[in-house]
This record gives sequence, structure tokens and C-alpha cells, in this order.
Amino acid sequence: NDTCTLPSTAAGTGIALAGGAASSISEGPLSAGGYSFKAHYNGNAFYDATDGICEPLTITKNSPTIATTLSQEVAPVGTSVHDSAILTGATANAGGSVTYTIFTNNQCSAGAMDAGTKVVTNGVIPNSNDVNFPKAGTYYWQVVYSGDVANDAATSTCLSEILTINKRAPTIATVLSNTSVNTGASVHDTSTLSGATANATGTVTYTVFSNNQCSVGAIDAGTKNVTNGIVPNSNAIVFPNTGTFYWQAVYSGDMNNAGAITPCIEEIL
Repeated sequence: NDTCTLPSTAAGTGIALAGGAASSISEGPLSAGGYSFKAHYNGNAFYDATDGICEPLTITKNSPTIATTLSQEVAPVGTSVHDSAILTGATANAGGSVTYTIFTNNQCSAGAMDAGTKVVTNGVIPNSNDVNFPKAGTYYWQVVYSGDVANDAATSTCLSEILTINKRAPTIATVLSNTSVNTGASVHDTSTLSGATANATGTVTYTVFSNNQCSVGAIDAGTKNVTNGIVPNSNAIVFPNTGTFYWQAVYSGDMNNAGAITPCIEEIL
């Protein structure tokens, strides 16, 4: 306590030489709280015993800071990301816990996702959980240290860790049912998405052109709904005239997948 009242702890005995002074032994490390020192002189043949004044001492908690690092700052949909944290300015034996949280706004107040609470041992903080991001968007990570008997709590700033989850960039491959037919025959197109999410939606629009820039003589071959990444075939198109025709498939994309288009000269009929 800081009033020099019992209980007390001995802090050593020193010998006071003529005209000199004595020092206590060093105490600590001390936990945060109120303390006091008091010296007692036991006297000798010429001097009476006496006590010194009560000397209050306040030990405050350390005020650590917490620094964080994401395993990735930019990643495509479906990627798992984790966070790492380091305490600076805490005691070597710092305990307590660290809570990792992900938010969807830059005030760290909306869309909270738990990324794990980890026990701090001797100042060392385990990584967060691996968190998978199935949706494109911007996410903000925040780390909160609970503090302990010797260390204040600490919180990382909301804007110190920003994770951008981008749409996937799929490709679309196409195959014609025939590449050379007689006048009057019908032909359809088949397409496959690669690199999209398993639940990809959107549409694919098939068009037939009469020039190799896919800009002239457009013939609609159907717009099809994509379900779980599966693209239905185009409509069957009958060609009553001879000529060379160029097919093109355009994927619209969705909230987690970017659009895609086939090159004009990839499918020539």
C-alpha cells in the first residue's frame, strides 16, 4: 500500500558510515498498484533510533501497442486469409488474450466476423484463425488485446489492415457441334466456364457474326442462364446460305465472378 501500514516486506539492512547513507535492496519487478518505502534507523550510542517519512510509490501498467500483418492484402474470392499480431511495450511475461475480428465497414462497426480469440503467453500472440472469403468486397481487420495485471489493453486501428477480395477472373471455352456443314444444316455452340466459383451464376449470350471482328451480321443464338457454373448450349441455328460465320460467347459475370468473352476468330463455321 502507499500509506506505510502493515503488512510490509523487508527491503534490506544497510550500514550507515559516518556522514554517509545506506540504500535498500532493489525490489521488483513490481506489479501495477500502490506501494511505499519507509526507512528505520536503529540508532547507536550517540543517536536515537528514528523512522524516515513514508515514501509513496505508484507503479502504473505498461501501455503496449499492437501491430498486425495480414497473410494477404489482395486475393480472389474463395481465398483463406489469417492475421498476425505483435505486442510492443508490454512486459516480457505479458498474458491476457487477443481477439481478431473482421468488419465490412471502415469504422469496424458492421458485419463483424469472428476470426478467433487467442491466449497470449509471455507476450507472444498466436495467429488468427484462417478465414475463407466467399464474396468479393473490402474487409477491415481489427485486433483487441485484453491487457493483464501489468499491461493496459490495446486495439489496432480499423484502417491499419484492409483486405480486398476481388472477383474471380474466369475464362470461357467454346466448341461448335460442327465446323463445316452443308447449306440448310443446323449448328449449336457449347461453352464451359473455367476458374469461376462453384456457385457461379449470370448468363451466357451466344451470337453468330459474318465478319471476323464480330461486328457485322449478328444472329442471336440465345442467352442462357448459368447455374452453379454450368452453361447450357446455344440454340441450334439453321444456315440457309453458304459462307463463313464467326461465333462468340459472352459471359455476363456475377457478384463474385468477372465477365468473360471468347475471341472472335476462335470458332469459325
